[in-house]
Amino acid sequence: LTESETEIPMFDLEILSWVLLTYLCNDVEVPNYDEMVKASQADYEEDMQIVHLRYDMDEEYELAVWKASMEAERAGKTYWFDDKNHPKSIELAKSYFLYCTQKYGRDMRFSNYPMDFGTAERLSPLGQRFYKVFFASSETRRLLKQ
Repeated sequence: LTESETEIPMFDLEILSWVLLTYLCNDVEVPNYDEMVKASQADYEEDMQIVHLRYDMDEEYELAVWKASMEAERAGKTYWFDDKNHPKSIELAKSYFLYCTQKYGRDMRFSNYPMDFGTAERLSPLGQRFYKVFFASSETRRLLKQ
């Protein structure tokens, strides 16, 4: 369905299968080609605002980060992007996990999924709890590596 890694692949598959069924069961009209391109472009542009996603999508951005990392290494330092304990890295991880939770919420509402994470503007209590656990699982991995 997408060419990207995911933190929880079975959950992604579950939500995306509901989205697909929404189209297959004619619950919504399948957009035409131009509408699909426009929606995909909007999604890509939104994704590019999240550093972790942009790093995977934009080769020039990845190269710029890599160069900054190499310069820091030559100076005997660690570039903040490579330091998962750096406050900026932690904040970017939070924004990534929040964004993913918001997208789950969008797709859940679109497909009438039996759970509701809320909207991008306001997560439901369930969406807030999911985000906290989702981010905490990432933090656990980070803290265990110390």
